[in-house]
This record gives sequence, structure tokens and C-alpha cells, in this order.
Amino acid sequence: AAAARWSAIAAMTGDPTGPPSPPRPAKGTRVLLPVDESDHSARAVAWYCKHAASVHDHVTLFHAIDTSNVIPVLAGAAPGAFPIGLVESVQRERDLIAEELHQRFGGQLAAAGMKAEFVAARQVSHPGDAIVNMCRRLGVQHVVMGSRGMGTVRRTFMGSTSDFVLHHANLPVTVVPPPPAKQ
Repeated sequence: AAAARWSAIAAMTGDPTGPPSPPRPAKGTRVLLPVDESDHSARAVAWYCKHAASVHDHVTLFHAIDTSNVIPVLAGAAPGAFPIGLVESVQRERDLIAEELHQRFGGQLAAAGMKAEFVAARQVSHPGDAIVNMCRRLGVQHVVMGSRGMGTVRRTFMGSTSDFVLHHANLPVTVVPPPPAKQ
């Protein structure tokens, strides 16, 4: 039921480029705001509202529903070895989180006089892939996202979603850094 209120749930499988991009808007910019439960997403949405938003923009809030810790277990399990009810329960829980994000950030944009659609996608890979693929599917012109502010060494070994998007989206990406550390 909650999923029915979303503009779309896109399965991030198959052709990575997806269907052809929709026509560019006559006015404004197609903006993608990737969101999750973190303070980093909240900071990026607030930054966009304060510094970059235009009432003519076409804004999409995008949430990659993380199924990566469930799908690999299923892939290696023998038929019937993994309770289907558990998988459905995890998916419902994650759908509820997505609905909460839709309400929270959609409300924040509405308070700033902006309209936004919400798109959630079940991902089976890196969230950066899901974001880049959604940019291509929607014909996005600008991405605004938060960063955890990992150091160079940690980012090298763990990877960074914002770094991945910055290098693979082939469009302007604004990465909103974390606040300076208190000393």
C-alpha cells in the first residue's frame, strides 16, 4: 500500500541505461537528491533548499532500498532453506523506511515551496550504481548528495558512494560535506 503512493519502484536489474531519457524540461533543471536515513542526506536536502533550489526545477528524491544483505544469502541457499516470510518481512520494513523518507524529505521540500517526486529502487549492488543508473533513466542534469567525510585511506578501502557518483554520473554533482569536526 505504501509503495503505491510512490511515483515508481524501479527494479535495478537488466539494461543499466534503462529506457530513453525523458525530454529535458523547458525551464528548470532535473535534480536528483539521493536520500537515506542519515544526517548526511538531511544536510544535502537542506543545502539544496537553501542554496540551489528553483521553483522551476524538477526534483526527484531517490532512495535505493538496500537488499544487498538479503539477496546474497538467498542466492546461495538451497530451495526452501530460507523462510520466505522473513524475506517479505525485511522488504516490508525497508519499504516503510522508504515511505518515512518520502514523507520527511518531501515535506521539507514542500515547506520550501518545491514539488518533488519520490522514487525508490531495490538495489542488489552498490548504491552508487543505483544512483548513476537512475540519473540515466530520468535524464537528470544535477545530483546533490551528502558525504560522510571519510578520510582518503578509509575511502580507498571502503569506497564512497559520493565519490563513485562523482566519477561515473557524467553530469554535475554537488557533494555536501559534513560539518567541520569540533575540536
